[in-house]
Amino acid sequence: MELNASDDRGIQAIREKVKTFAQKIVTKLESKSLADFQIIILDEADLLTTDAQSALRRIIEDNSSQTRFCIICNYVSKIIDPIVSRCAKFRFNALSEESQINHLNNIAKQENMNINIGIINKIQKVSQGDLRKSINLLQTLSKISPSLLNEELIDEICGIIPEDIIVQFMSDCSTKDSKKLKKTVNTFIENGHSIKALINQMGNYIMSEGCKLDEKKKYKLIYMIGETETKLIQGGTPVIVCLDLANKISQIVTSK
Repeated sequence: MELNASDDRGIQAIREKVKTFAQKIVTKLESKSLADFQIIILDEADLLTTDAQSALRRIIEDNSSQTRFCIICNYVSKIIDPIVSRCAKFRFNALSEESQINHLNNIAKQENMNINIGIINKIQKVSQGDLRKSINLLQTLSKISPSLLNEELIDEICGIIPEDIIVQFMSDCSTKDSKKLKKTVNTFIENGHSIKALINQMGNYIMSEGCKLDEKKKYKLIYMIGETETKLIQGGTPVIVCLDLANKISQIVTSK
């Protein structure tokens, strides 16, 4: 039986789900099940809140003799230490570019999809080694006429911000005028761009040769971007986080 933590709509809901599954397992074992133990697979566990993970830890402790818990996550750093210390950790690397492209080509061939290799390569690039994401994107693109497919359309579907907008945002933030900073943020949000995508892509731009800032300012910007991402993860309001980002870019870029 499998639970998906991305369906978490509250700490109490997660607690009840896990308790229900654990109780079913205990009941089966008490009724002389043929298996020595049963397994609960909890996918996307890093999306669980801290309180929900604490409740899960207690359930693991109470049922460890007859139940094995398989906890799957993308970021082990988001799993609380009491759970991590009770688990054997297995790490899996991202698929290589070649393996991912071959797999996507195989799917396209079996599904008789008329998608050229350039589009497949673009899908692999934007998914960054995430095979599930690349397959979902391939499925989405299969509904679109091949004649309309291009890299710009894929960027739009994936919410990727054009590099010229990233450059313009950085340039507009190179001011100490708070009204201009607010206008820059409002324009960015009104155009439907994601602050999360901005943070991810801005980091890549800052480290590229296209960014002409000195190394000290680049280091400060990268560190600041990490702090901004943490605020988003912790539930910060996107508009406020974006305003804070713009203000800190202004402070770093305009400093001597």
